[in-house]
Amino acid sequence: MEPVCLVEPVPSSGALRVNPAALGLLRVLARPLHVLAIFGPCGTGKSFLMDRLVGQGEAFPRSPGIWVWCLPHPTQPDQALVLLDTEGFPQQEGDETKLSRLFLLNVLLSSVFVYNTRSEGDPQRQLDRLTYVRDLPRVVRVLDESWENSCLLSSVLPDFVWCLRDVAPDPCLDEVLEAMDHELDSALSSPQDLEDSPSSCVQRLFPCRKLFRFCSPQGDGGHGEQLSPAGQLHPMFQKQMGRFKDYALSRSPKTVVGNRAVDGVFLADFLERIVNLLSRDEPVFLTEICNGLQEGSNYSMGYPVDPMGGSPPSRAAASAAQPLVLEPKREHMVPLHASRPALPVLAKVAPSTAQPGAMEEPMCLIENSPDGELQLNQAALALLQSVRQPVVVVAIAGLYRTGKSYLMNRLASKDQGGFSLGSTIQSHTKGIWMWCLPHPHPRRAGHTLVLLDTEGLGDVEKGDGKNDTWIFALAVLLSSTLVYNSLGTINQQAMDQLHYVTELTERIKVKVAREGGRQEGEDSAEFVRFFPAFVWAVRDFTLQLELDGREITEDEYLENGLKLKPGRGAVPAPVQL
Repeated sequence: MEPVCLVEPVPSSGALRVNPAALGLLRVLARPLHVLAIFGPCGTGKSFLMDRLVGQGEAFPRSPGIWVWCLPHPTQPDQALVLLDTEGFPQQEGDETKLSRLFLLNVLLSSVFVYNTRSEGDPQRQLDRLTYVRDLPRVVRVLDESWENSCLLSSVLPDFVWCLRDVAPDPCLDEVLEAMDHELDSALSSPQDLEDSPSSCVQRLFPCRKLFRFCSPQGDGGHGEQLSPAGQLHPMFQKQMGRFKDYALSRSPKTVVGNRAVDGVFLADFLERIVNLLSRDEPVFLTEICNGLQEGSNYSMGYPVDPMGGSPPSRAAASAAQPLVLEPKREHMVPLHASRPALPVLAKVAPSTAQPGAMEEPMCLIENSPDGELQLNQAALALLQSVRQPVVVVAIAGLYRTGKSYLMNRLASKDQGGFSLGSTIQSHTKGIWMWCLPHPHPRRAGHTLVLLDTEGLGDVEKGDGKNDTWIFALAVLLSSTLVYNSLGTINQQAMDQLHYVTELTERIKVKVAREGGRQEGEDSAEFVRFFPAFVWAVRDFTLQLELDGREITEDEYLENGLKLKPGRGAVPAPVQL
């Protein structure tokens, strides 16, 4: 098919109108959709970039509104590729209401959102021209509650890709950017002072942010490079285009609330609902829209995305495996008492980095008072809220006096300083301590590493098992990787000490029980979607990893210890993690 107009502005009213013919083209797409949308100022080559993405000539017209082009996906045969090309916004202020609505539609419909600008002056100023991003948290809500809407939005928004065009050719800079995995945050000049600046909003709202540089397609004749002959693309531009194409076409298909992939029928109806709401200046409640569309419908959507790229299950299989009502990730909230007003002393910022939230030394995040009451440290919370990068959270838990703090210091490659160490028989760490650092791994450049050191479990002086359970539960809920630390070997005593895991189902509920109660094991099965990776660190281990005369790996040693023994009850905890 050729590109057709999908959404056009109504000149008399400023409202948006959907083209029924384009909706019909969308509705015949039964496969998962990879939706790539482009937005940016006028005259920056947006249509040209979209045409080159699929190796075509001049396909997209230069016309108002949003144009759609449906194609077979060039690398994923089980998906359909949907390209959205939008009219550019002018250098001077135009119809801001119309442009804001077009921007919101691009973001809500796409799985990859491309912001395209030229390199003119300070590049970050070009990013800050995207003022429409401020409207996102005001207009779009995941739930009808406004509490922490920005955090919920980041779980459903697309990848944000900034394409900076017509830059001076610089192969060295391109190599550095590629080594940084094209992370946008690493290229910004400095943290923004204004909380509501467009660049700050982009960092706060979009979960994945990338930057791709492009020289002029024909070369500009400067900087020592040759001008390409007419009709030929500059070799460096072709190389840069290849990197962008590899990334843009490799991303996951479009999903909605609940991480469910969608087909063309759902996307068409989803678009109509949103246009209707935007034209009436009403807020967009995503969960309400998705649930309303699916109830009583015959969509082939609703299946979870396969991270390995496999085909979706049949509709019957998806219905049997998943509840029909889409639900966002919602964690049961336990009210923690705010700590008493404290002096506004923030952790020292490491002088070697301008990364927001980076700390020279740990500080207490959750205080454990003598009477067992958990209290949030407001200074630590404020520091955590200043982090605008994706976070990798590693928490450690285990019995007291087993060297947890020492292990976390080694993880941070710190020989001196770091988490405080004790040398007596008394428990040393109290509550949960936090340490924010730039992630040391090159593949995680642009991420913040958050280390959580927790109070040791089983302290005889405290003698409060309930308090221990809450400390352990917080470590589980906050972390992306949970390290369980123990000494010696994995024996029955070590297994018995994991009773904190078995008690999680009593302390944490994935959702409110349905009428008639929950079936046995239902909570445990759903916990897998929420719980972190589980790592068991066995300290001071001196035995040979050998079983039945053959060498085994650490993982095999763990699996053997967790196997059910005949005549014994199940050991559910770590298996279900």
